[in-house]
Amino acid sequence: MKYYRDALKTAIELGAVPAAINALVCIAESLIERGEAERAADILALVLCYPMSRETRDLAEDLFMDLEGRLGPRLIAYAQSRCDELTLDDLALEIIGEMAEE
Repeated sequence: MKYYRDALKTAIELGAVPAAINALVCIAESLIERGEAERAADILALVLCYPMSRETRDLAEDLFMDLEGRLGPRLIAYAQSRCDELTLDDLALEIIGEMAEE
């Protein structure tokens, strides 16, 4: 996941929104594989509020729909409510900080 963290950090520094979104979707996918479904849902809920390539959107939507079935409506609603509180930059900096501790 270090690769995706570095890609995210570079994308944010350059203001490359599509690259940042792609990195965040890849990070969410990795988190799902590690059993961190709730954190992945937080990321995907916010990312889905932004425009992205069709391929990235398809992956993000598939991952999020899978999480909806596993986590239940309450946790999904909470994840979606964070869209009103965070910007993409806020989320990216939060993720970079969390991953720096690994």
